[in-house]
Amino acid sequence: MIINQMSYFITHFFLLLGILFTIINGECVQLTNSKSCPGFKDYSIDTTNGIFPLASTPHYTDVTSFDSYINKYSDFLAKYFITDLVKDSTCTSEQIVNMEKEAISNLRYLTTFACNFIIISDKNQCQPVKPKVCKTTCNDFITSYQGFIDKYKTCLNPTVLSKNLESHNNRCTKSSSNFSGSSDCIGSTNESNCGYKSSSGLASYCENSSDSCCSEKNEAALNPDPTLTDTTPTIQQPVVTSTNTVAQIENATNSVKEQNESKPRGSKLWIFITAGCALLVVSALVYFYKKGESLDSENKSFNEDRFPPFQSMNDRGFNSSGG
Repeated sequence: MIINQMSYFITHFFLLLGILFTIINGECVQLTNSKSCPGFKDYSIDTTNGIFPLASTPHYTDVTSFDSYINKYSDFLAKYFITDLVKDSTCTSEQIVNMEKEAISNLRYLTTFACNFIIISDKNQCQPVKPKVCKTTCNDFITSYQGFIDKYKTCLNPTVLSKNLESHNNRCTKSSSNFSGSSDCIGSTNESNCGYKSSSGLASYCENSSDSCCSEKNEAALNPDPTLTDTTPTIQQPVVTSTNTVAQIENATNSVKEQNESKPRGSKLWIFITAGCALLVVSALVYFYKKGESLDSENKSFNEDRFPPFQSMNDRGFNSSGG
């Protein structure tokens, strides 16, 4: 009877161990020296179990490939926003193509949006504490989006237009959004060119703007400083990785072994019991973290729930994802 119970315990112990490592054994990469997301340098991505919204692009595996992925994803976001905007419109195919091109060049801080959408995803197990984009930066995007709407509103459906504008505004104002930060948030310094991808968009904007990024851009062009680094205030976040978790378990096990080296051989059973208890505690923490994360997602009450958008094989539509 005792042997059967022990066998049952051991079998389920290793099953639990396998499930636990499947959940937390992602490969975490900190975004140090990222070119596309320098403001997120203290945050990490999961290159194994993370989110990969572009169906036609290889998964990112390190900082360099992540930067390339972000560049493509920011372009996709621009097209996606236009796809949402032109529903039930009278805009011609040529107008829509032009709108997509202009959106890629002139919607501000799309790269910052792309960085944040991926990092805050529930699937990113490497970053339990999620970053926030500053509300001011989000509002800069809204202003450029509004200017874009004003240019093409003659062919847009007023109801669809209003719905999309409200959705974007909610992202910048709702306290539960990761784009409404007021302090310790990712600001405009994550991107150069005042958030524009095109120099023409920047030039046009700065002609009639007193935005500090315009003067900073001009000063940087005249007096380049190679030692200048990003000063965006971010919270130094501990990176939870599978390596750290395993190391902690191994250290606990080694400590028990050292204390019991002089004891009879039969006492080694306590080593396995202690290790098993440690793993059960860790798995419980993972369970309750995921449960809390799920409840947090259920409490969100606006269209932010459906982001980040996924690229379908025909480059239209999206699949639902938390974050």
